[in-house]
Amino acid sequence: MPILTALEISRSATNNIIFKDAFDIAAKKVEKGFPLSDPLLENKMMPAILGQMVAIGEHTGKLGDSLTKLSHYFETEADIAVRTLTTLIEPLIMVVLGVGVGFLVLAVLLPIYSLTSKF
Repeated sequence: MPILTALEISRSATNNIIFKDAFDIAAKKVEKGFPLSDPLLENKMMPAILGQMVAIGEHTGKLGDSLTKLSHYFETEADIAVRTLTTLIEPLIMVVLGVGVGFLVLAVLLPIYSLTSKF
């Protein structure tokens, strides 16, 4: 697949305006003859490892392999981030549920105690 086509597909696959602009700039520079790694390294919104791995792939002639390794790396990073977030949210959810259950218990038991104290 030609790199310009891949950049256009990547541009249309994202809803993020910043990444769309980055893919536009990268496509224009690649069209002028610059390596793909140059606009990726210049863009501060892109992770540095992305530009570095693309540069390595371009120099070795194995850009596909480099991008495959990058996809595995970013998948792992995303999984770790989600796992960490859920681990951090768990105690908060437990506290909220405990307060809710305590409120329900009080809402049921207080009227019963008030009825028994009247007799």
